[in-house]
Amino acid sequence: MTIIDVNSDDIFKALDSEKVDFEDELIVVCAEKTDIDFIISRNTKDFKHSIIKTIEPEMFLRDHFF
Repeated sequence: MTIIDVNSDDIFKALDSEKVDFEDELIVVCAEKTDIDFIISRNTKDFKHSIIKTIEPEMFLRDHFF
């Protein structure tokens, strides 16, 4: 598991985005600045513009623990 620090540059980058949902965009900004494999979310459609693959929690659990 990786916990990503959020700094003021990340916040300003998310605010400057044309995306509607600030929180989702902040997740994308932080995910893209790190070397993570995917974003886990039940709302994958909100992350379609991200270069980081988004998977649902059930898929993550199935693929990594069962």
